[in-house]
Amino acid sequence: MQNFFSALDRSMHQQFSSLDERSNPVSRSLKHLEAEALIYIIGQYSIFPREIVNLLEEARTSLREWPTVHSALIENISEEKGSRTAGISHYYLLQSGILEEYSVDIATISAATGTSTFIETSLQHLRNTNKAFAAGAIYAIEASSQAEVRIVKTIAEKLSNVLHQSPLSRQSPLYTFLMSHIEDFEVGHEEALRTTITPQLETSSRGHFQSGFNSILTAMDEWWKSLHEEARCTRKLVSA
Repeated sequence: MQNFFSALDRSMHQQFSSLDERSNPVSRSLKHLEAEALIYIIGQYSIFPREIVNLLEEARTSLREWPTVHSALIENISEEKGSRTAGISHYYLLQSGILEEYSVDIATISAATGTSTFIETSLQHLRNTNKAFAAGAIYAIEASSQAEVRIVKTIAEKLSNVLHQSPLSRQSPLYTFLMSHIEDFEVGHEEALRTTITPQLETSSRGHFQSGFNSILTAMDEWWKSLHEEARCTRKLVSA
C-alpha cells in the first residue's frame, strides 16, 4: 500500500501542473503580474480555505461508515476551527494576516466563476456515493495542500516586494500562517488520512480511490488556469 500512495504522490507532482512552481500558470508568469493581479489571485485563493470546513464536512458525511477515517476528518475539522490555535480558526488567521500585510479584507471577496466552479465540483466529488472515490477526493485536497500553500507563499512574497519593496517579514502573521501550514498542519492532515484510509482500501477499490484523487486535481488545475486568465484581466473585471 505504501507503493500505491507513493505513486499517487509522484503523479500529483508530475501530471498536474498547478502543484509545481515550474508549471503552475501563475508561478510561470509571476514576474509579469502587477499588484492588482496578485491581490486578485490571493483573494480568490482565500475562498478555498474559507470553504475547507464545508468540504471536510461533506467528506465526513460520505465516509461515516469508515469510523477511523470519519474520526480523522473530525480532528482535521477541529484544527481548522482552532483547536490548536487558541480557538482562532485558520481562516481568521489568514484573513487577519492578509489584512495586516496588504490592507485587503478577504472576507468581503466573492467567488469568481472559476473559483465557484472549483468549489462546487469538489463538493460533488466528495458527495460521490462510492466511498473509495470520495476518500480519494478528500485525500487529494489534503495531500496537495502543502505544495499549494508553497505556491501561495511565493505569490505573497512577490506581492510584498511590489507593495512594500521588501520581502514578506518572517515575523509577520501571514508568514507564520503559511509556514505553519507548510511545515505542520498540512503534513499532519495528509498523514492522518493516509493512515486511516489504508486499512479500508481493498485492491479492487484502489481504482475508484485514484479516480477521486485525480478528479480533484484535474479540477484544481482548471481553477489555477482560470485564476491566471482572470488575473490578466483584473482591470476589466474590476471596472465591469
